[in-house]
Amino acid sequence: MLDFTVYKDLGEFTALFEFDKKLDRLKELAIPEQWDYRNPGCDGEQQPNKILRNYIRHTFGRLLDEHSTAGTPDEQQSIIYIKEDDDPKKSLACFNTGLFTPKFNPIYALMYKNTRDNNPCPYFFFNFLEESENKLQDVLILPRRANYFTNPSELIYDHNLTLRRDLDHILQDNKERFPERIRESPYLSLILDGAISRALKRVQANYKTAVPNYFDKEISLLLPICFEDNAPAELALAIRRCEGFYVAKTILTIDMAYNDARLIAKPDVDWLAP
Repeated sequence: MLDFTVYKDLGEFTALFEFDKKLDRLKELAIPEQWDYRNPGCDGEQQPNKILRNYIRHTFGRLLDEHSTAGTPDEQQSIIYIKEDDDPKKSLACFNTGLFTPKFNPIYALMYKNTRDNNPCPYFFFNFLEESENKLQDVLILPRRANYFTNPSELIYDHNLTLRRDLDHILQDNKERFPERIRESPYLSLILDGAISRALKRVQANYKTAVPNYFDKEISLLLPICFEDNAPAELALAIRRCEGFYVAKTILTIDMAYNDARLIAKPDVDWLAP
């Protein structure tokens, strides 16, 4: 029986042969979305479908976490399905991408046993397939989507709670993420404080302004940071709910924020878009 606890990432579990082409196929299968960063290379990399790549990698990472805490073998099979057979060609693994076709058919990732001696991964990535495709007939239990929360209230901003903000800490760690025109301003702390106050008023007017995201195994909420009235958001403030209050965690670029938020669902707000 495969020991899942030794795997921390999709690339350790399955050999990603020609993965760019397979991501292109997934992009064609799925409901159309923007899967590229607004600012290519802002994180030091220039890869096509970067948001989609990160989405699949983090989705599988979450499924690994859930698999490790599942109580029964049947529950494990419903998270990441494994079929082992004496014939390596019939041994496979499958997980739910959480994405859908335009006709709302679920899309799955299918992997087969890896028999290449020069690659340590137990499986190799075959392709992305929608539910009706013949290859999935060998998957006796189609696995469920990744689950990121147990309490829906985690996803909604509670305006009765105060927000604690350590601006010096946020600026010290993330100053390079601020727009160049204000980055070296001696009043940057005051500028940020005003932008946060503006974001709180905005979310009080419409709770949907706060977008749930998932990062480092935690649910946070994202607030739009605008440095001028009625201007587009240039950054996002990640806040985490504690016992009786929120705490500001960090400042993210819009690309980074969208990347984390997309794991839970496609953000349905205008301010957060790649």
